[in-house]
Amino acid sequence: MIRVKLCTVAESIIVDGQTNTPSIINVLEGIQVESVPFYFPRLSMFVLWERDLEDPAQYDAVFQVQVGDQEVLHQPILVDFIDKPRCRTQIQTSAIPIFDAATTVTFSIRLNDIDITASYSFSVDVREAE
Repeated sequence: MIRVKLCTVAESIIVDGQTNTPSIINVLEGIQVESVPFYFPRLSMFVLWERDLEDPAQYDAVFQVQVGDQEVLHQPILVDFIDKPRCRTQIQTSAIPIFDAATTVTFSIRLNDIDITASYSFSVDVREAE
């Protein structure tokens, strides 16, 4: 059985070249912007997957970004465990548009052949003028 051990969206994800350890920087819990439209210059999704060794090693999947009810990104990807019990998926995006005040942004990866989805959402609000 495939399990999602960790799923988040952040401004930056850095993987140490010597230890192969990821550092997740500025996790998005909810943000306030000055005005709309607004574009996120760069966001990264990080998912740590775990499987039983008798499960298949590869899964076709779909990466999606949804802003409110609108899908703004849809991309096929491959989740590949190779011969390991765990694997990481790290995807960097750019220019995610926000056109409406008080909306929710959802990043998700859905494994096509099984009913498993890694999903992370955060709210975006327009800051009130002082």
